Parts: sequence; C-alpha cells; structure tokens
Amino acid sequence: MLERWVASIFSTYLGRYVKNLDQHGLQISMWSGEVVLNDMELSPEALDELDLPIIIDKGIIGKLRIEIPWKNFYSKTCKIEVSDVKLVVLPIKATDWNPEYEEK
Repeated sequence: MLERWVASIFSTYLGRYVKNLDQHGLQISMWSGEVVLNDMELSPEALDELDLPIIIDKGIIGKLRIEIPWKNFYSKTCKIEVSDVKLVVLPIKATDWNPEYEEK
C-alpha cells in the first residue's frame, strides 16, 4: 500500500522530466529506504527550465537511485545518485533564440 503511494508521488514529480515512467520499473524497498529507477527516457522538455540553447533529441538515464531515511526523515539527508546519463542534443534554431533574453 505505502509502496504504491510512494510510486505515485515519484511518478507525479518525475513525470515532468521522464517519458512514460513505468511504475512497474520502480523498485522500492521501504525497509532500506531505497528507490531505484532504471532506463528512463528523458522527455524533450526536461531541460527547458534551464534556458539552454539546446534541445534534447534523445536522452536516457541509466539509473536513478534515491536513498530516503524514513526512520530519521527530519534529521538525516536524502541522497540522490544519477548514473549512466546519455544525451543527444541539438542546437536551438536561430529563430527560436532570443538575444535580448541572453543579455539579461
């Protein structure tokens, strides 16, 4: 029950960055406080908030590991480890680039 609730929360927040997040691929071990997501495809809009002069053509996160200290949630830190990231990026078209924004 709790695992399904946590999977739903991760799906909600990671869904903005990852395409077709499969909750079945989500491995949660509540007792150890570890969440592992494997082979996630990044959405093309994943880096939009950074205002980079690139767009994602293809992106894969091989492994996302999150350690959550459930027993000491307020006194210990959560750890997030991202590994095996592969990106193919393309430059933004010249018509999409805003030089006035760049000057800010």
